[in-house]
Amino acid sequence: MGIDAELVMVGSKLPDEVRSDKLTVIPYLNKNNPQQRQQLNELFFRANFLIFPTRAECYGIVLCEANAFGRPALATDVGGISTIIENGKNGYRLPLSATGNDYANLITQVASYLSMSG
Repeated sequence: MGIDAELVMVGSKLPDEVRSDKLTVIPYLNKNNPQQRQQLNELFFRANFLIFPTRAECYGIVLCEANAFGRPALATDVGGISTIIENGKNGYRLPLSATGNDYANLITQVASYLSMSG
């Protein structure tokens, strides 16, 4: 069983050998550039949720941005993230020790909930 999904990564680069027709990588968007800001807004509109598996973060502005678009955020519970994300309300926090499987399970649960709620 799987989920038909697309992953869009913004602000990263991947090794050349990592390729998939379900993966789009956008290395950088300048929010001060009107066209690039519009592109970012469109990505938020199209998204079902934001995945933010950071290892360290003082305050995740991108989480607030996702929430402003009505998108829940799935993030690592580090730094100031607990001041932004309330489990089950506007997203979910996973412990720093969370594995890829932990994220996959949470993504599956959230995606299933979102598909059932319309």
